[in-house]
Amino acid sequence: MFGWKKTSINSRLGKKSDVKFVLSEVQKGLANGCFYFEGDNFLREFEKELLQVTNAHERDVMIADFLFIFDDKRSGKTIGFALLTGRNDASGLASHIEIRMFGVEESSRGQGMGKFMLQELKRVAPGHNLEASCLPASAVMARLLDREGFTQIKVSPFGKRTFRFAPSEHGIK
Repeated sequence: MFGWKKTSINSRLGKKSDVKFVLSEVQKGLANGCFYFEGDNFLREFEKELLQVTNAHERDVMIADFLFIFDDKRSGKTIGFALLTGRNDASGLASHIEIRMFGVEESSRGQGMGKFMLQELKRVAPGHNLEASCLPASAVMARLLDREGFTQIKVSPFGKRTFRFAPSEHGIK
């Protein structure tokens, strides 16, 4: 079957058992330049961060980070993830939600999964501005954001592009 049907995908908050999948996808993204970390021990620190997020979710503790996992209902296979973080403006007020990391495992790419995942993120964060940044190697993600109504708002000197989806600009309250 080409393409995903919304009814065949399950989205949920991540659990400790999902951390291995996310780390594997991040390592692949690091290898092709889609993700970047500074420091020598970055993956270990990132793993600790993911475990803190999943522990909070499992205890129903509200925090600013959300790890969403996307599964194929038919096979039970995990096929994607999105790590979101609530951000504040200079005055300390909530200003937007940042899509910090977003990944679709390789065999599920090119089938509309990324589009579905972005639509799901917009659905679970109604009324909130969403922002995402793409390194130059993340051209596919940049095109997806553009097609899904995100507007490029900034380009850094080394080519990192930042996009924003503002629901108010799309007639969404």
